Amino acid sequence: TDTARRWKKQYKQFLKMEDSPQKLRYGYALSLQWLKMHGAEPARSATPIEILHASQKTVGTPEFAPATDGYNAVRYGEEAYSPQEMEGLVKTLEALASRRA
Repeated sequence: TDTARRWKKQYKQFLKMEDSPQKLRYGYALSLQWLKMHGAEPARSATPIEILHASQKTVGTPEFAPATDGYNAVRYGEEAYSPQEMEGLVKTLEALASRRA
């Protein structure tokens, strides 16, 4: 579908970005778009942890946890992103990209 193609294109753009807090946020947004494409649209007021739990119940995405942890830390100012968090997000998106639409 067009939505899936657009998501893949944005995913490729994400991979080309330099590591930064903005890249981490963009990647997290991509993971939320993927959830929406697969029928697990979270409420706008949902926290990242609530989204994680809902996604695991609805879509069965255990690989979503590393993306949530990294985003949560950066978004709520607990810490700057770490290379491990970025790696977790990249692996999350790789896993999502490899799933069939």
